[in-house]
Amino acid sequence: QTVALERINNVLTPAIEHIQTVQDKGFLLAHSSSNVALVDEETIVFAIGSEAERSLFTPSPFLSITREANATDIGIARRIGWDAISGNLTVQIETAFGDGLAHDDWVISATAGVTEAQRSMLDEVRVKHGEVTTKSGEVSTKHGETLLAATVAVDAKDAAETAA
Repeated sequence: QTVALERINNVLTPAIEHIQTVQDKGFLLAHSSSNVALVDEETIVFAIGSEAERSLFTPSPFLSITREANATDIGIARRIGWDAISGNLTVQIETAFGDGLAHDDWVISATAGVTEAQRSMLDEVRVKHGEVTTKSGEVSTKHGETLLAATVAVDAKDAAETAA
């Protein structure tokens, strides 16, 4: 009985505690209070403060970065480096959305290989957004020209009425 209890205390209890930590914190998720902004193409270092999260976190080649406070500040990043001992995660931001300001409540999660397809789709959306912005500017220019022509026509009508 003594040997069995010793085994339980030395082997099974730590294993059960580790499983509980994985259930509580997850192994594809980490939190960082690094005060940084997500900016396209920037290299950023996130410090993962929790030792338990550092021991469990397994960053994939692509990562999703969001804030705890909202879901509007988000980014997709490519992992550059990971040091589980120091907790430093170096990433390059591939695509970022949101206010572009520095925040300190980041949630970093490993993502599947589908991220590359998502990044490609976002690149296409950016191109289309640029085209729409250009067309919008052209429409605004034409609208201004139309207003000017209408003003000239009204002035000509007024002049014709005055002459008549």
